[in-house]
Amino acid sequence: MKSVLIPLLGRQRLKKINNDGFSLLEVIVALAIMAIGFVTVSQLFSGSIRSVSLSEQYLKGTTLANSKLGELEVSNYSNSAFKGTFPNEKKYRWELQIKPHTSSLNNKENNILLSEVTLNVIWEDKGKIHDIELNTIKVDGELHPG
Repeated sequence: MKSVLIPLLGRQRLKKINNDGFSLLEVIVALAIMAIGFVTVSQLFSGSIRSVSLSEQYLKGTTLANSKLGELEVSNYSNSAFKGTFPNEKKYRWELQIKPHTSSLNNKENNILLSEVTLNVIWEDKGKIHDIELNTIKVDGELHPG
């Protein structure tokens, strides 16, 4: 039985081909796949950086709008200006609009008149205009708690 196996092993060793390296085509394909992966990952990173920057701008705009609306509420909306900029943020500007609010609650006999207050905070970034709009209702006239 040994005599039959030994010649077969010898033939297998002779037919063995050396596959220890990579061909040039395999290397080029691998580099192309890696390049596509790197480009995709870099685009994802740059997109996330833009998103974070825009989120920061909207957060700042919302904070400035809330601050200005609180300032207007304290002064009972008796502000004479309807446009302006913020003292420390020249990039951001605000616009105020006060108009009568149509509601069934309006009653001249009881001195209840409602007004709609709209405050826009506007800024420009990379050629695009962004804005935040806050709305509230205010009561005109004298308030007499019940």
